[in-house]
Amino acid sequence: MRQRADEMPGQNYYQILGVEPDADKATIQAAFFQLAKAWHPDRLTGDVSEIRDVATRAFARMTEAHQILCDDDRRGEYDALLKQGGGSAEEQEQVARVLRSVSHFQKAEVLLKKGNLKEAEVEARAATEGDPDQPEYKALLAWVTGQLPERVQSGKYADLIATLNEVIEKQPANERARMYRGQLLKRAGKDARAMKDFLWITENNPKNLDAAREVRLFRMRKGDERSEGGKHKDTLLKKLFRR
Repeated sequence: MRQRADEMPGQNYYQILGVEPDADKATIQAAFFQLAKAWHPDRLTGDVSEIRDVATRAFARMTEAHQILCDDDRRGEYDALLKQGGGSAEEQEQVARVLRSVSHFQKAEVLLKKGNLKEAEVEARAATEGDPDQPEYKALLAWVTGQLPERVQSGKYADLIATLNEVIEKQPANERARMYRGQLLKRAGKDARAMKDFLWITENNPKNLDAAREVRLFRMRKGDERSEGGKHKDTLLKKLFRR
């Protein structure tokens, strides 16, 4: 068991489970359950209890391999990443971190939709820390953080807006990041700057109803509604958009 555990860091998930790269889900599950009979820490008793720590670490890798290879989306991502690198321990750990971050990000999105801000913030932060080069993760973390009650009460969003500025500088066409920034700017009382983001979104994606609603509300507040038939030019908004 020690020898097998020592080999694992240099192996990919297929090798860890002892299956071929084209193995189907049933084969992968069967291989994992067979390994679990021998490697699960709770099964180690008597003379072999001294290697419980070794077995625990190895079984954790087996479990991770099983979870990723039995999830079609995550397996596809893993296979794609695997083709870009070798099988060293460092590369495999990097792949694992990336995939864990994807999972954290997806959980954060689901929790945000459910209104569970605290847990969404935890998952978004985990995604960002695991793969800090992903602008999408940073953008989501900034937006979730900006909705936490303590942040809303403080009314301070400068650091979050700065993060979104960095994201948009790297990805100017990131519609979601612009929507987040526009909403935080609006909360910070910077309506003109917020409107530039909402206008950009409506210009590039007329189907974004949230951005269109923000533009409409801005017109109503400024008393600059369009005339019947939609022919009246919104001079103020066009000037803002050109800045």
